[in-house]
Amino acid sequence: MAGTSPGLRVSDSLGLPERARGIRQLRETLAAIDRVHCVGPLPWIQVEIRSQMPQAGRFLYNPLGGVPLGIALRRGNSSKRLTLAHEVGHFLDYSAIGQPNRFETTARAIVLAGWRQAVMASTSVQRLLRLRGARPSSPRIGGHIHTGCVRYPATDVELWARSYAQYVALRGRDAALLDELDAARARGAGVDFAEQWDDDDFAPIAHAIDELFERLGWRR
Repeated sequence: MAGTSPGLRVSDSLGLPERARGIRQLRETLAAIDRVHCVGPLPWIQVEIRSQMPQAGRFLYNPLGGVPLGIALRRGNSSKRLTLAHEVGHFLDYSAIGQPNRFETTARAIVLAGWRQAVMASTSVQRLLRLRGARPSSPRIGGHIHTGCVRYPATDVELWARSYAQYVALRGRDAALLDELDAARARGAGVDFAEQWDDDDFAPIAHAIDELFERLGWRR
């Protein structure tokens, strides 16, 4: 496994832009990640800031099973820290947890079985899965469910990135990251599904990630 040679810092494999608004927030996020866990060998990728992109962030890779290409963050994003942690989660999934250049979550790697069991049992994900299985125009309070909007958030690859970002915020005890986490949860209040988990709902998932990182030799 790619994660069997521990001891390296995640930040050593990520190049940050030399001049960009919010660079301090990005450095602080990588410092929080390094406090939480180490990692085995990783390819080096560049983090870039883009003005024109629909998503808050995106992990870039060769879709034909090739190398990772970088991480793009949208300029003006008010959740730079949480977004960077989220995209680093995708990077680790693709390049570090198991076989390089494939998403181990999508491959249903055995090493992720405990994490997957915990995340699928969470109240938040159970609600998301019910929405995904609903008819495209099932009535609900306040409008209609559009199942296309919940398909990607319900995938293993996205659930991993969201849970990794929340794990870094909690285990890293970074006040600014926790503020962004709370803001993300507030955005989910009163809507069909939340972007992140409540603390009680997330506790078993955090424990499963603890065990995963222990198995990989990544625990600090």
